[in-house]
Amino acid sequence: MDVPRPSQTRKRRIRYAVYALLGIVSVVLTTVGLSRLKPAAPSVEKSTVWPDKVKRGQMLRQVRGNGTLVPEEIRQIASPVEGRVERVVALPGVEVTAGMVLIELSNPQLQQAAVDTEYQVKAGEAD
Repeated sequence: MDVPRPSQTRKRRIRYAVYALLGIVSVVLTTVGLSRLKPAAPSVEKSTVWPDKVKRGQMLRQVRGNGTLVPEEIRQIASPVEGRVERVVALPGVEVTAGMVLIELSNPQLQQAAVDTEYQVKAGEAD
């Protein structure tokens, strides 16, 4: 004849409840721990990377970009006479002062007029 043992079933239910509670706590702790991790570094194809040793010195980077380079500020310089730009003395980005030559202009008409004036002066002196 079977004898009911109520203490064994109660212990078994308590044990299952403890296992279930431990399982739920471990899932919650794992979820919280994983949510606080920083994202992993992105993967890169090996063909795009140049592996090398770390060295001291200058790090030069060449960067290319499509587009148009537009100055932030444009200043126009007027000349009292017309002319053709022969030489640029002051390059962009150089600090300039008053009286500094920025560009050299040439005007063939003014040069011819100067030569004619010299000949007239010499002719006047010869007379």
